[in-house]
Amino acid sequence: MTSSAIINCIIIIGSIILGCHPLDRKRVFAQWVKITSGIISILGICIGVIQLADELRWFALAADNSRILHDFLSFGRGLLLGCLITLAISGQWTGLKK
Repeated sequence: MTSSAIINCIIIIGSIILGCHPLDRKRVFAQWVKITSGIISILGICIGVIQLADELRWFALAADNSRILHDFLSFGRGLLLGCLITLAISGQWTGLKK
């Protein structure tokens, strides 16, 4: 496996962990944080799987479709980064102790 395939596996695992983080019963999170973490988790898993499949050549796309796929991935990465920055700036990343 190449290094980008390993990075995509790390993205998938990290997205799963980040999606489960607000489910911690020891801390209280705002409702929007739970929704945002769910969006981050689903989007991160989708991006990681699609990039991994593209890297390992599990499917072959025509040139136009390949460009559309890479545009979609760029949009998804931007949305993912925006959601992560929102959590970081708000201070809700760790939640409040009960």
